[in-house]
Amino acid sequence: MMSNKDKKHLFLAKMKADYEQTHMNKPVEKFTLKDWEGILKNDFPDERLSSVLFINGEVAAYIMLHRSNKISHYEISWVGLDETYQDIHLLKQLLFYQLRGLQKNGVQTVGIEVDSTNPVAMDLFDFLDLNDKRSWDSYIRVNDNN
Repeated sequence: MMSNKDKKHLFLAKMKADYEQTHMNKPVEKFTLKDWEGILKNDFPDERLSSVLFINGEVAAYIMLHRSNKISHYEISWVGLDETYQDIHLLKQLLFYQLRGLQKNGVQTVGIEVDSTNPVAMDLFDFLDLNDKRSWDSYIRVNDNN
């Protein structure tokens, strides 16, 4: 998909829009699609096992998978679902497909990154009752002197 200019553009635009929509309380910088391509590449998703589902030429759903430092562990991070479809079952089917692929590749554990501001991610992992769990809040200190 990343080698197809049109599909890559659609995916990066969708990923950018989803991220901006889920971070409205603390808006993110305005990055170009080229910047988002760099952000994605620097996140090192496994291009073989990550999935972007296109329906009628549009990005319907996506889940990015990342190798861990541990051989038998992967991470799930970027997830998205198009407003046109808004069928969480479609995204869950994609996740199930990926989990089977991970299992076939010897992966034994999977971690997830879920932002409570991302309703799609919260719905995807609703079986984990994340609202009833303590959150892990992370912060980055920014040096204002630079």
